[in-house]
Parts: sequence; structure tokens; C-alpha cells
Amino acid sequence: MPRQLPKLERLEVRECRELKVIVLKNGGEEEENNNNTNSFLQLTSLTLEDLQSLKSFFTYRSETQSLFTSQVAFPVLEYLKIRKLPTIIEIWDKQLLIASEKESKSFCQLKGMTVSDCEKLEHVVQFNMLPRLQNLNIFREDNCPKVEVVVSEKEKEEGTTNNDIIVFSQLTTLNLYNLVSLKSFYNWSTRSEAQPLFNHQVSFPRLETLILNNCVNSREIHPWNVQAGKISLKFLDVANLNKLIVRNCSEVAEVFQLEGLNVGEGQHVRPLIEVRMMELDALPKLTCLWNKDPHGILGLQILQYLTIKKCSLLRNLFTCSTAMALQQLKVLYLESCPVMEEVIAATEDGLKEVIDDVIGFPKLEWLILKDLPNLNSFCNAKYNFNLPSLHRVVLERCPNMHNFTFGQVRMSQIFVSTHGYDGLQIEDLNKYLKERLLLKGEECATVDKNDHYGDEGQFSNLERLSE
Repeated sequence: MPRQLPKLERLEVRECRELKVIVLKNGGEEEENNNNTNSFLQLTSLTLEDLQSLKSFFTYRSETQSLFTSQVAFPVLEYLKIRKLPTIIEIWDKQLLIASEKESKSFCQLKGMTVSDCEKLEHVVQFNMLPRLQNLNIFREDNCPKVEVVVSEKEKEEGTTNNDIIVFSQLTTLNLYNLVSLKSFYNWSTRSEAQPLFNHQVSFPRLETLILNNCVNSREIHPWNVQAGKISLKFLDVANLNKLIVRNCSEVAEVFQLEGLNVGEGQHVRPLIEVRMMELDALPKLTCLWNKDPHGILGLQILQYLTIKKCSLLRNLFTCSTAMALQQLKVLYLESCPVMEEVIAATEDGLKEVIDDVIGFPKLEWLILKDLPNLNSFCNAKYNFNLPSLHRVVLERCPNMHNFTFGQVRMSQIFVSTHGYDGLQIEDLNKYLKERLLLKGEECATVDKNDHYGDEGQFSNLERLSE
């Protein structure tokens, strides 16, 4: 069949419920041709969707369980979408993996790959397939309930160890959705059942967007697993990261594991991790963003958008010294964190931090605080705040917030939203909060659920934010 379609560039097969194979070599063809590779020389895009009975793309034996075999090749394929293939257990068979790149260039030009709703699939990529996927830019996986790892462990001889490093050299976007059995990106040897989602054997030097949504079995995210003695710094080059989004991961207690890495006082080093947009949503066990002071390790200087929602154990976000590093922060969005008492912690381990008495957010434009019933102050210490760029504050259902800070607040005139788009211009947040409490006895800036959604909604979901 490929010989009959030499110029085919795009192939989509959808909703053919009885289809078992796409190309079936009939029994009348000569036996000596059985080992020939059939190449789709011009095919750049392939979509296989809602094929309830599909067992293989091309085969002599309709009982095969691998979607792609060594008998078919896609030397220029750039985009592959696989969706609702309930019978597929493996995507690539072993014979294809054994063939060297010199023998077959199949899948070597793949740039985008989406795999979703494959209920029997246990992993997506075998280790031996990785050399062919070095041009992959975008990878998305969604709703594959049996997948425990994305990349399966390399088969090794008895008595040997596996210390291979997995490098996705061109990957810029990694989205993992609704993988309820996912334990780790790469199945690595460990005595412990609990594994970080990303370990020291995985590298994404060009990664820009990382989205994890409803990966409930992943106990530790640690996108870069920054642990001393376990990783070389050369595998931590993620300076291009733009978005980090973690949602609905019920076992995650911390996002960044920084224990063991120390930066000496006055020592100037390039930050290991830099993120411009970060969203953490529906992480019920999250107690902290990082397990030690990230100074010098996290490049907080470039963080511009931070959204935190539905984190029921989170009591505060930053220490004062960490907040001082947020010089580029434009938007801070906090919603539905029921035990949060303050945004910036006044103390650390019971001791007041010794820093400058002024905390400045020179670029902060939006401050959104919603449904924080225990929030009593932005910061309970007597620090002065300098907010020269702040022009919009949204305060909704924060009944215990009686003052912004115990120090002074330096800012220009700002707009405080009270009911949707309605509000008023003020020049002093502390004065405004006290007047609302003392003079009127009202909850500050309360809105009803029926009030229409304000402009701040654009910051609730950073996945859609392209700025």
C-alpha cells in the first residue's frame, strides 16, 4: 500500500470501530517480500483516533499487540496523535527497537506526540527508542490509567546496574494529565517504592512548559531533584523554563526538594532553576513550596506570575528573605487556602529574620486574595512595604484580614475591587482595612458568589496565559 500512495503527507483514521489493522499484507503476496520494510516516505502527520479494535498499524499477524512494527517506517513523520486505542499495550515492538538508526530512520523526525485514552497502555516509550526521539519538541499524555512510567527501564544483563542518563534534548513542552497510576517519569532502580516523579537520570535542557495535572500517585514532584550527591549540575540546565503548573496531585507535600545543596554567603552562582510562571492548584497535602531557603538555588528573580489555589495545609508562602528576591513579580493570586494566616511569614523556626526593614515588590501590579478565611495580614511582622507599581487589589471573602502589615505601605493610588468590576480608589491599604473594620464593622471587600467575574480571572489559569 505505501507504494501506491507515494505522496501521502497526512493520514487521519477515526471512529472505525471494527478496524483491526490500517495496512494488512494479504496472503497472496510473495513470501520472500515478508521482511521488506514498507515506508511512507512523505507522511508528516498521522492521527489514529477512536479505533476500538485496532491492534496494529501494519502486520501479517493480526494478533500482534504493538501498534508499530519493524515492517513499516515513517522517515519524515513529524506529528503523531494516538487517542482512544483501548487494545494497544505497546506502541513500538521489540524488532523496531533492535534496528539501529542507520538501518531505519523511522520516527527520527518526530516533533510532536500526543497519547491519550489508551486504557491498556503501560508505558509510552521504551528506553531503546530514545535515540530516535531527539527531535521531539512537544509531548502530551492524558488519561492512560495503567501507565506507571513514561519511559520504561532499559533491559540490562544480570548483575549489571543501569546508570544511563535520559536526555530529551529538544523537548520544550511536557504535559502529563490524568495519569492516576503514574509513579515516575523513568522507571529507575531503587529500593524504595516512593520515587520522585523526575530523578537524576532525566534531563530536559530546553524545557519551557511543564504541566502536571491529576497525577495522584506521584508523591514527590521535584522537577529537577536537586539533591547533593545524586545529580551533576550539568543536568540541571533548565533556564529556559517558562511555566510550571501542578494540579490535582493529592500526594504532593512539596514541589522543590532543595535539601543538601548549599550556597555560601556572598558566593555568586547561576541559579539552578528559573521559572517565570508557576501555578499550584488542588494540592491538599502541600505544606511548603520548598523544603529549605531557596536563596541562590532558585532563580526567583525572574518569577512574574504566581498562582496558588486549593492548598488546604499551606499556612504561608514565603519567608521575608525569600520575598525580597521577587523583584520581577507582577501578579500574586491566592485562593481557597483555608489555613493560610499570612502570605509572608514573620518568623522562621521561631526566630525573627534579620533583614532590611523594607520589603519591596517593584513590579507587582495585581494582588488577588480570595477565600482565605484565616488570613489576618499580608505579613504579621513590622516591615515596611514598597509597592510602587501596584494598581489593582482584589479582596474577596477574607473576613479576618484586619490590616495589611504592621509597618507602613508605600504605594501609589490603587483600585480595590469590592463587587466584581466595582470598587474604589485608595492610597493606603492599612488605613482602608482598619476603616472598614472599625467604622462600618463590615468584612473587607466582600462579594457574593453571584457577582460577575472580574479581570483577575485571567490569572487563575496560567496555562491559558500567553504573556
